Amino acid sequence: VPCFAACLKEFDELSNSLFGEVLAADGVDDVLESGEIDMSIAVKLDTKRLLEHLHECSYSCRIQFILIFCLDIVIDKILIKRGLQNELSRELFGKALFGENHPYGITSPEECYDDLTPEILRDFYLSHYNSSSAFAVICGDFGEEVEERVRQILNNLPKGEAPTRNIPPAEPTPLAKHTMDGAVQSSVKIGIPLFPRTHKDFIPLQVLATAMGGYFGSRLMQNLREHNGFTYGVFSAMVNFQNTGYLAIATQVGTEVTEEALTQIANEIDTLRNELVPEQELALVKNIMAGEMMRILDGPFGIADVTTENILCGFDNSQIQHNLERIRRTTPEELLSLAQKYLNPADITTVIAGDFN
Repeated sequence: VPCFAACLKEFDELSNSLFGEVLAADGVDDVLESGEIDMSIAVKLDTKRLLEHLHECSYSCRIQFILIFCLDIVIDKILIKRGLQNELSRELFGKALFGENHPYGITSPEECYDDLTPEILRDFYLSHYNSSSAFAVICGDFGEEVEERVRQILNNLPKGEAPTRNIPPAEPTPLAKHTMDGAVQSSVKIGIPLFPRTHKDFIPLQVLATAMGGYFGSRLMQNLREHNGFTYGVFSAMVNFQNTGYLAIATQVGTEVTEEALTQIANEIDTLRNELVPEQELALVKNIMAGEMMRILDGPFGIADVTTENILCGFDNSQIQHNLERIRRTTPEELLSLAQKYLNPADITTVIAGDFN
């Protein structure tokens, strides 16, 4: 999926691209995003011009030409990116957190890219990008004519069967390292495999993750940056996939303070497991999360993104209000109980890429 999506994106960025020259003349923005097992294309333009361009954004795109033209460029970019420290730690993190044969943990060795051909990606496109697993979200000021045109495009997509997705349980590894001689920083990623957004504890765990490292004044930021000067930034968050989810902590710290930074992160986790979050701090966290929800929903693109995620999770947009109310109901006692239940040190996966000499 990432390689196929990257080919489309590379073609999209060229001056003569499918979404480039013609659409740019009308002030059109397009966004192509790829996850580990899915992909989306979003197009933003004046509603008056929408009908004229919808066909260009459908599956009529010249896939064979795109793949032939862009494949070598894309492979070169992927391999260059995979040599970067943060990318190395990201790939190692997925493998360590889920297992090397898990869909969210699989990485391909460089030699596998030598065997990729436009024909292989074209066959992948034909078997996976069809009407069985596609849907459209329209957000903005539009009428019945636009809606009907989008329905026609969906109905005209190639027919096929929905791809089977067998998502096995995660098989985490407690510690994984990648040596990079001469690195002045260590890329640190910490995670705990948990569950997707549909789980009843996902939202209150988001509150817990935000208190720990989800904003500039969070506990991890105060500790690692403000008090110790180990890093410019650190964050923690609940990460949602369609089939699973995990709690993540990520930072880059000086090589010489890597062990101490890990100790301080463990101390912050231990504090959350043993002490109540003060009411004043929790009130601030709730306000920050509510404000971030409002920011994301400020505009048609953000609303469309949230709608898409809700659809993939089996929700409608009433879930937005439910999530906001769930955040507001969270108590210090609940956070303490969740931390004791889910932030078990024995369940933590730690990945480090850096110079261990």
